[in-house]
Amino acid sequence: MVTVIVLLSAAIHPLWNLILKGNKYPETIFLTVLVVSSVFGFIQSQATGNDLMDLWHIGPLVVLSGLTVGVHGLMLVLALGRGDLSVYYPIIRSAPLGIVAIGFFVLQRSYSPTLLLGIALVLGGAFFLQYRPETRLLSEPMTLLFAVAAMLTSAVYSIIDAVAVQQVNPVVMYFGQSIVALATFVVLLRARYKFASGPNLRVLFECWMKNPWRHIVAGSLAYISYYLILWAYHMGGNVAAVTSVRQASIPLSVIGAALILKEPSMNRRLLWACVVTVGIVVIIFFEQPAS
Repeated sequence: MVTVIVLLSAAIHPLWNLILKGNKYPETIFLTVLVVSSVFGFIQSQATGNDLMDLWHIGPLVVLSGLTVGVHGLMLVLALGRGDLSVYYPIIRSAPLGIVAIGFFVLQRSYSPTLLLGIALVLGGAFFLQYRPETRLLSEPMTLLFAVAAMLTSAVYSIIDAVAVQQVNPVVMYFGQSIVALATFVVLLRARYKFASGPNLRVLFECWMKNPWRHIVAGSLAYISYYLILWAYHMGGNVAAVTSVRQASIPLSVIGAALILKEPSMNRRLLWACVVTVGIVVIIFFEQPAS
């Protein structure tokens, strides 16, 4: 059941990426996702009878997760704003590697060779699926630093969320995390505008108003996608395995790019998409995401 939920999330994830591909200000994307998550989280929690006061029981986890999500958003915006998507996005999406590293070196966890093999296949395939050989990672060290920071923050909040939803309903955690993340991200954007180059909130709002429904639909899909991941954690999903299986969104996005955007070099991309798929199969059938 956990595998089905994660694969469903992976199927939804590329849809909102395709909707917002080429957005002038990626900040508006992340802001919309956080606002929609806050609103939907509140509505869903009330409709399902979940008490938001349960957040007090996991207050430190909610705050830490929200802060990390907010920082992740800024690192994501800075990395993708400065560098080529095909070069740095594979690094940003390598959260399973960060999760395993944090789990092994910080949390003293152990992982089976089968799980590590599956993760390696998924990450290797995902990297070469989107990486362009003619580019050099070290040509823009600051952009690389932002991409690695985005990857690590994604790993951190994934680990925190997996722990938190064992104590409260996923929708309660999602609402609390989104509120803290939204406040954090807005503060970071204002600080960026004041002390560095970056658009102010008025410019972002004007950009958002040019196509609000496109943003809202994308935010809604993003909410559903990550809620399913939280539910998978709630059901006992291994955080490293779940985030790896979630990478199924990458070959799905390649298929979408081929059918909708008519992007070139599809034979090479489909080859690496098959490598990702093999890695996911290894994880699903030989190292179940559910513990």
